Amino acid sequence: MELLILIAAIVITIAVFTVLVRVMRVTVRAALAIAILLLLFQLAFGIGPGELWSYLSRFWNYLWGLLTR
Repeated sequence: MELLILIAAIVITIAVFTVLVRVMRVTVRAALAIAILLLLFQLAFGIGPGELWSYLSRFWNYLWGLLTR
């Protein structure tokens, strides 16, 4: 019985570790993509992260206003 519990614990640990590694890979890819986009906007158009965030928040507020009418 103890051997069965040990095997189950090992299988669950491997499954959780695999899921966490996949989540971390996706998170790192998304963070790198956002960083590259911000760098491109900065270099190509002179738009900094603060200006971009301001534009996105105004756009979100506009959409929210349309949805809550």
